[in-house]
Amino acid sequence: MDYQMSYSRYKAYQTCPAAAWAKYHTDWKEGPKECFAIGQYVDLALLTPEIPLVPESFQPDNVPFLFDQKGQLRNTAGLRKVQACIAAAQSNEIIRNALLNTERQAVLYPTIGGAVWKCALDVWDTVQERVWDLKTSGNPYKKTWSPKHSERVSYITAFGYGYQLAVYREAVRQAVDRTPRAGIIAVGLTDPPDIRLHPWSNPYQLDAYLAEIEHNMTESWYAPFECVTWPPIMDMATRTTVEGLPRCEEWEEKPCQYCLETRTQFVFPHCDPDPR
Repeated sequence: MDYQMSYSRYKAYQTCPAAAWAKYHTDWKEGPKECFAIGQYVDLALLTPEIPLVPESFQPDNVPFLFDQKGQLRNTAGLRKVQACIAAAQSNEIIRNALLNTERQAVLYPTIGGAVWKCALDVWDTVQERVWDLKTSGNPYKKTWSPKHSERVSYITAFGYGYQLAVYREAVRQAVDRTPRAGIIAVGLTDPPDIRLHPWSNPYQLDAYLAEIEHNMTESWYAPFECVTWPPIMDMATRTTVEGLPRCEEWEEKPCQYCLETRTQFVFPHCDPDPR
């Protein structure tokens, strides 16, 4: 089915609209990242154990991080830690119960903010009426500074995973006319492994997140790191050119790969702030 949006696309346009447009409208691609390879490895092992862990089961960009030239899983300390964490999750009774008799990787196509979205649900418990999303974190204890919240927050908050749950929850509501509960299955790649279940305790918060997404899709909205408004997400996503779209190099200390590769502005006036 044709679709116009997904949560990853939505987040891309929130992060750097110019890079997002280039990614989805041209041949430009982001460079491969090991974290994506590890995430796919954990997803396959926990959610679809019937699929063999061989190079053909992975996205091509992820294969070099996981397999050697002979097609064998690399025997590295980092990968052994990941395998230990997977085994810990598989043997955890709470996680096993959360995965029991559930649909895995179900794909739904809700309409949100005037656009058709593609939602691949990691775990959909149709009996308990709950949606779980699987997340892998290098250190679930570590907190990250959030400009939006003006404080250090968990990785769940920092990466906006609540917004993703809000979208998946709405996808299920549109499919079965009932609103499920939602939560996160967290696999912490620590030693020893840190396995957690995070049921979302405030459904009204997810309602507010969905309303914010719907607004941002069709109305001008405040950019996450600037006191300015940006065009609606769908307006940016359906343009025929990248010209005029915001570039993260305008505000980020560390611009994205696209902004660095396509930079045309190299002169940045500077002066120190006045002493207080």
